[in-house]
Amino acid sequence: MQFFKLRKILGTKKIGHGGTLDPDVVGVLPIAVGKATRMVEFMQDEGKVYEGEITLGYSTTTEDASGEVVAETPVLSPLDEKLVDQAISGLTGPITQVPPMYSAVKVNGRKLYEYARAGQEVERPERQVTIL
Repeated sequence: MQFFKLRKILGTKKIGHGGTLDPDVVGVLPIAVGKATRMVEFMQDEGKVYEGEITLGYSTTTEDASGEVVAETPVLSPLDEKLVDQAISGLTGPITQVPPMYSAVKVNGRKLYEYARAGQEVERPERQVTIL
């Protein structure tokens, strides 16, 4: 995000944001202006909601659709919607998550995907998340 452009357009120096999007993510990045920047920390305490899409049959170097395919497993039979829903419901609740190297989570002031693109792997912090 180029905040200097927003500062110029809005005529203010005080601009903040409510998070960082991974490079391939499409979504809304909340921007706070002026006195509202104080509210960003409270917005972040409220949690986030993600919606996703799953493609079966291959794995990539980045654990998303933008990476190079490293393994393929054909899906040989049609999927039963009820079985898929049942499997997904078993993945809900609190979990301990280690973010992938290709994510915007920051470690030592740098985004993980910056380390990954430089061929470096760093220890990633575990965190508790709840999947609804």
